[in-house]
Amino acid sequence: MMIVVAGVSRSGGEKVLIEAIARAADLGADLHVVYVLPVGTYGLFELELAERVGIPVQLDYFRDLSESIANSVAEPLADDYVPVGLIGKPEAQLLEYADTVDADLIVIDANSVRDGGFLGVFGGSMDELRESEIPVVTVP
Repeated sequence: MMIVVAGVSRSGGEKVLIEAIARAADLGADLHVVYVLPVGTYGLFELELAERVGIPVQLDYFRDLSESIANSVAEPLADDYVPVGLIGKPEAQLLEYADTVDADLIVIDANSVRDGGFLGVFGGSMDELRESEIPVVTVP
């Protein structure tokens, strides 16, 4: 089965979702709605280190929170989808997830890329997406 991954944000996620729903329908693909709770590299390192040494940081809580956000964006517009919550560096997590599920297409918000949002707030760029073997659709 083909898979379309929609990388959504809290604001503007609806237009990405509408495009992703249309693309998934055209391809006969499953839709995975992904929200990445952005944590910079240093913050993620601190969380993982705390978890390793036994300090309760409840990473599952943050993953559940991210999944809940993905679900809240998707629920009003989509009938059939898989909500996915991740934490970390957004562009890396989105690509890793898309690669893991063998996605056929990634849909993201072009404005958040330009404004330093989804892919730029924590030092990301379009470079990783440009080098991806998975096609990327940016929604204006």
